[in-house]
Amino acid sequence: MSLAGGESLHKLLSGASSAGDAGRQEAAGMLIGFAVPFIGWLLLCKSTSHLAHVDPHPGNFRWDSALRTLWVLDWGSNVTLTAERRLSLCMLVSLIAAEAPDDAIADTAVAFGVRCTDACQLARLWRGMLNATSSFAAQDAINVAAIDNLLDDVSEDVVPVVRCLATLGGLLKELQQTIRDEQGHDVPLSLAKLWATFAAMGLQS
Repeated sequence: MSLAGGESLHKLLSGASSAGDAGRQEAAGMLIGFAVPFIGWLLLCKSTSHLAHVDPHPGNFRWDSALRTLWVLDWGSNVTLTAERRLSLCMLVSLIAAEAPDDAIADTAVAFGVRCTDACQLARLWRGMLNATSSFAAQDAINVAAIDNLLDDVSEDVVPVVRCLATLGGLLKELQQTIRDEQGHDVPLSLAKLWATFAAMGLQS
């Protein structure tokens, strides 16, 4: 922490930084282009070895514009998954990126450690967490209560991962809304699409 320079992405994204709108746009680019893919690579390819960071809120990232360096803080918040859990997560990402049927997504979610009596509801929730796009109305229905209800029936080692995905999905949804409001463009921001390459890598390892 003592070595980390720059400003937090939270401050930059909120517009509270002296960098103003330019800093906010740069922070959004860092989040989408580097921070989110990095967290995905760790979860999908490295989560069997204590390297998967699972607290990716903007306050845990600092961007040093002068040095062009992104710092990732709070490495105490990490998770270790079994190889089977990691592979199931890779498959979930791949299925959702490919817009697979609900049954396939729900079955893989159960294998990952998330159980629900309603397969369609379970698939919708996973689609919502991994897709901040108008293609899936479930994204608009996701809130803290929905996530907490799901977590009542999740294997203990999977809980931090689900919360991590919900955090990232929420961030992408906020960025999508900001882009829509300020530029009039509906830009799909999908964790599944951003992470599809890493999921494929993870399935091969």
